[in-house]
Amino acid sequence: MTKSSKISLIIHAGAGSYPKDLNRVKIIRKTLKEICEKGYQYLKKNTAVDAVTEVVRWLEDWPETNAGTGAVLQSDGTTRLSASLMDGYAMRFSGVINLEKIQNPILVAKLLQKEKDRILSNEGALKFARDKGFKLFDSRTKESIKNWKIQKYGTVGACALDRNGRLAAATSTGGRGMEHVDRVSDSATPAGNYANDFAACSATGIGEDIVDESLCSQLV
Repeated sequence: MTKSSKISLIIHAGAGSYPKDLNRVKIIRKTLKEICEKGYQYLKKNTAVDAVTEVVRWLEDWPETNAGTGAVLQSDGTTRLSASLMDGYAMRFSGVINLEKIQNPILVAKLLQKEKDRILSNEGALKFARDKGFKLFDSRTKESIKNWKIQKYGTVGACALDRNGRLAAATSTGGRGMEHVDRVSDSATPAGNYANDFAACSATGIGEDIVDESLCSQLV
């Protein structure tokens, strides 16, 4: 997404194959359209940073995606979430890596925008979230536990251009699934989420490949 005189919002919910159930595919497409339309209305009255955060939060709460509720499990059967936010106008990046037991990692990433230390991982990220009042939450669902050995693609993201011409990007993921404990994906790095005063980018796909190319920062 590049800068223009109009507001804009783009969202995504992952790479990979659609489910074989065509009715489920229709529901996924319908839900994504509804979330995008709702996000666009929100963007009309709010900043790009606020809009991408809210849209990604909604996507995290939707179990069809691999972010937040229903995210895939790592090889030890635990869900660890990563998310990041970049304010293109301020050129400020923040994020959490392998955060456990918190429902919406993107909200923690947003709070970190105002901190001196803006990227936290594991126990440090959890302590920060708890200190800020976040409640413990088990993001696993019956389906994610039952199918924990099956890879699921569905990293989510959003890019927005607000009425003041400012850009922002946000990305959230549960990882690849069945990876080594504490693997770091691209989603909480500038390779997978980046914005400046001219463009914004949120990536999805195989994290290692995205990191190798430093994809989003290179594209922007």
